[in-house]
Amino acid sequence: MIWKAVPDETLLAEARQMAETLANGPTVGLGLTKMAVQAASENTLDAQLELEAGFQKICSETRDYAEGFLRFLKSAPCVQRRESMTPKERAENSAKAMWANDNASSWLGMELGEVDEGRAVLTLTIESRHANGHGICHGGITFALADSAFAFACNSRNQSAVAQHNVISYIAPAKIGDRLTATAIEVSLNGRNGIYDVKVKNAKDQIIAEFRGFSRAINGQHFQE
Repeated sequence: MIWKAVPDETLLAEARQMAETLANGPTVGLGLTKMAVQAASENTLDAQLELEAGFQKICSETRDYAEGFLRFLKSAPCVQRRESMTPKERAENSAKAMWANDNASSWLGMELGEVDEGRAVLTLTIESRHANGHGICHGGITFALADSAFAFACNSRNQSAVAQHNVISYIAPAKIGDRLTATAIEVSLNGRNGIYDVKVKNAKDQIIAEFRGFSRAINGQHFQE
């Protein structure tokens, strides 16, 4: 194989340098490579692949391979990899990203509490602006609080999800000054579909409403990981 042309007067020096390079190199690997090249013209593809696999095994058992591998380890840059975040950390990061864009919940006066995988807690102190014509908390406000808790619970895995449909049962009225707590718990998650139950209670632990939300995962994440 001709791969380089040199003037006559430098031929001997070039040949000597090449011989020294080959002698100081991985002689077993070079020899097997030459044999593989020579065999390639006659072998079938399967036979050639089997031959080269055998040669690779032989090379992996030589001192040259061990020395080369150690040199690679010493020269390779040290890359520090972050351990995978816990489910709670993922839920907290998802909630943080969502809350930054959730103008409706914050405008109504909700506060984001504890979040975990499949779980979220939101609170709201009922003010006069939340009251209906009966002077009690408007049902839509209670629904909104439960719906927001449901949203943070079903998005806790950093997979965007939206509501398919929700139902609510009002158990007792909430009054102005009451501090309501909505706790959402994952009941079921199968593929892209989830079911979540939310209990809305006042400070006396009295149930104000019970809500069930049905989620559907869609494309997108809340933060990059």
